[in-house]
Amino acid sequence: MEYFFTHPEAKEFLADEKEFRRHFFSQTFVRSTIYRQVCSRCFDDGMAIEPNSAKTVSRVLSGREEDNDIGTLTRMGWWDSEKQDVLSALLLNACLNYVKFTDPTPMYLDQNFSQEQNLENLIIEGLYAMEPHELTCATNASGWPVENALSFNWAFRVKARFINVHLEFQKTFPRKLVDFYVNGNIDAGLEMLRNATQTVKDGAREQSQDIDEHLERFLTRSYNVDRFALLNFAMNAKEAIVLPRDDAHHDKVYTYQHSTNSLYRGKTLIRAPAVAKLPCPAPIPIAKLEEDRVVPERLTGRKRGLG
Repeated sequence: MEYFFTHPEAKEFLADEKEFRRHFFSQTFVRSTIYRQVCSRCFDDGMAIEPNSAKTVSRVLSGREEDNDIGTLTRMGWWDSEKQDVLSALLLNACLNYVKFTDPTPMYLDQNFSQEQNLENLIIEGLYAMEPHELTCATNASGWPVENALSFNWAFRVKARFINVHLEFQKTFPRKLVDFYVNGNIDAGLEMLRNATQTVKDGAREQSQDIDEHLERFLTRSYNVDRFALLNFAMNAKEAIVLPRDDAHHDKVYTYQHSTNSLYRGKTLIRAPAVAKLPCPAPIPIAKLEEDRVVPERLTGRKRGLG
């Protein structure tokens, strides 16, 4: 508590709940002395100094667990075998916060851009930087869902590229749990899906409840955020793009189509190749894709587009 009353900017972020949330889930707080003190008291290996527990959890969460990982986490008291989940939300998110920047010129989110633009840039650039093996993760002995592994791998790449973004993984709201809360000037929720499908009803092709159910959670404010997006990893061959029944919200849905290595927003192609290190049957120049799309000129210290 002393931190929140002695911090030089405390007056600003204590006066408003939303500002407090932004600060608490920001890189400023993560880099603070108090954050390191919390980690050193909560993790027996000091985590900030020797992150053995973080590495073990990261392997499990990314779908690349080793034979003894679950046993190790269980002995440490970090793993709930019945729920097949990490017991500590602090450890879960500390794994993401521990990621080091790997881009020689890290990207950043510019507050001069709209929240929607910045959220889209995170989706695009995180996906673009993913390694091929991070898209082929499979269910292991842990039972950790594949879609959660895909989500974690995408977030890992976002954290490795952007210098001023903070993601809270598996953010709990009073009524529901959202895959990611993105702080800063974005202040948005992001929900991940894998192979959203269509079902047959009364002889007509209709969307399954899956994608509409996830959309409904945002629209009814089960997730207490004003901005949001859904990212569907369509990993099946030649899978049709699945969108909500209400076309007014098609622009909230991003679809990564693995078979063509392309990314769509609604029905509009916005990136091909979507993943840099995978082949793309029909690559499209970035300039052509940007003709009908407003894209910030500068995402890094150098002037560049999204290529």
